[in-house]
Amino acid sequence: MIVNCQISSQIDPIYEKVLPTLISVGVVVFIFIIGRFFDSRIRNKERKRNWYLKVIIEPNVQKVEIFVNDIYASVSNSIEKLVNNKSKISYNEYITLKSIEFGKFQKIKRKFELDFILLIQSNYPKIANDLSILLLELEDTTTNILDSKNLNTDDFDLIEENIKKYKSKFWSLLYKPLVNP
Repeated sequence: MIVNCQISSQIDPIYEKVLPTLISVGVVVFIFIIGRFFDSRIRNKERKRNWYLKVIIEPNVQKVEIFVNDIYASVSNSIEKLVNNKSKISYNEYITLKSIEFGKFQKIKRKFELDFILLIQSNYPKIANDLSILLLELEDTTTNILDSKNLNTDDFDLIEENIKKYKSKFWSLLYKPLVNP
């Protein structure tokens, strides 16, 4: 019995020395692994944000500005043509002229969708869809104003205001992945 007690007393100090060391090493390794996991996720998100900014936003800022300026010019020209020709041509010719002017806006929009929206769609389909919906709303607003019975040159201010609102919404949608990656 005395031999049994001596062996038991020798084993207890080993557990008391090794067990806390094993637990603390295990905790440190676990914390290290968790830290590496979160670091890699943060780096991955940052890489995606930088890629989006460098590949999608920065090179295409000018395309958006050109698109907006083309819309301004097209709508201004359309209003001027429609107002000037309303009393000079027959109703049927006026309706034909209206459809031609609507088509100009649609061509600008279609070109922009092909040049820019499709680029976004491959990696961010939700944003591309939201941008397409926004462009359709802008087209509807512009078309409704151009289609009004009492169209006059003062309506360009209303269209310009709407274009500015949509441009703001457009940029807000584009910057969403940078805010919430």
